[in-house]
Amino acid sequence: MNAAEKINAKFTTLINSLYSGGYGRLLWLCRFILKPKKWTVHKSYYPELKAKSRRKIYIEQLGQILKYGTPNEFYFSYGFDVKSQDRMKEYYHYTPFSVLRDKYNTALSHIDSSLPILRNKFYFGIFCEYFGIKSAETVGVLYGKDNGSVYSTGDKIHMSLAEFCNNNLGKFFVKPFDGECGKGIFTMELKDGHIEVDKEEVSIHALREMCNGGTYLVQRLVRQHPEMSKLHPQSLNTIRLVTVKNIHTGDIAVLPSILRIGTGDAIVDNTSQGGVAVGIDFENNRLKQHGFMKPQFGGRVGIHPDSKIRFEEFTIPYLEQAVAQAKFLHSHLPDLHSIGWDIAIGEDGPIFIEGNDNWEINGPQICNGGLKNQYQEMLIGKNLN
Repeated sequence: MNAAEKINAKFTTLINSLYSGGYGRLLWLCRFILKPKKWTVHKSYYPELKAKSRRKIYIEQLGQILKYGTPNEFYFSYGFDVKSQDRMKEYYHYTPFSVLRDKYNTALSHIDSSLPILRNKFYFGIFCEYFGIKSAETVGVLYGKDNGSVYSTGDKIHMSLAEFCNNNLGKFFVKPFDGECGKGIFTMELKDGHIEVDKEEVSIHALREMCNGGTYLVQRLVRQHPEMSKLHPQSLNTIRLVTVKNIHTGDIAVLPSILRIGTGDAIVDNTSQGGVAVGIDFENNRLKQHGFMKPQFGGRVGIHPDSKIRFEEFTIPYLEQAVAQAKFLHSHLPDLHSIGWDIAIGEDGPIFIEGNDNWEINGPQICNGGLKNQYQEMLIGKNLN
């Protein structure tokens, strides 16, 4: 981290501190009182159950602001509109969760930090390769500046973007080095001198414009297991597997996790882009009964909207191997105490796409129920309540 980055990090920490304190609460109270509808009126994920009155929801969201500094963004997806106060206490609000997660993922302050291995997708691939664990195959690093150039990892040379496109054939994912939530990713197919981006033919000039100013990894499209393709063949459907290391014993355990599945024409499986997330039953290597989508895309569903596969009848291939490999990789990142792994299932085993130190607990909680006590006990061996 250079001097400018350190100053920026300290400034961001200061602003967040002010915002999460009394000043932040006051701002949220004003926003909530002036426009409460966004936080109190919502399609229920559990329409078969009796919902609380709007007045009750208003009071509970007001309580969330007073206690945590913000309303609960996931109030309805957690089913709080139909759950008791005791059940609500089983869930982690994002604010205290992120504070605890970042407190123990202390690598940010260490000069010998493991963090760049996770934050830089190129480094992550090298890390996995060293231990003989499969990751997405990177064929090039695309630099969007100065008309575009590519470092070809196979040829070990720099070349123009045009040369790279002429010398490579096949289907690829192009993704930003630091992208999140599937943003900025596009597919590229190179064949017979033609370039297709997201299935539409483009010129080399148009491709340069798309990548202008950014740095991207060009990775060969992962061939997922035929069973995973049955769920939704257009997207790479990935497991978000969360591993947690106990700070006292060093034992690594797996928090209830999810499988993310694309829908429609989407090439990514993120719920922010219309995907569905389903909890995983690790005892039986199967999916749980219900999947969850953002309400504008469908809410709570028992079958995939396109493939019509019933989730609770679907078995995930190579799941036990994926768990074992995630724990193994985590054991070699000693200063990180919890990691959210994105894992595809290939034709002959797991393929690690990336690891995230700043993983979010909302997906696992939406699909598996409240995880506050379980996460705390895995991390520090006791309940903080």
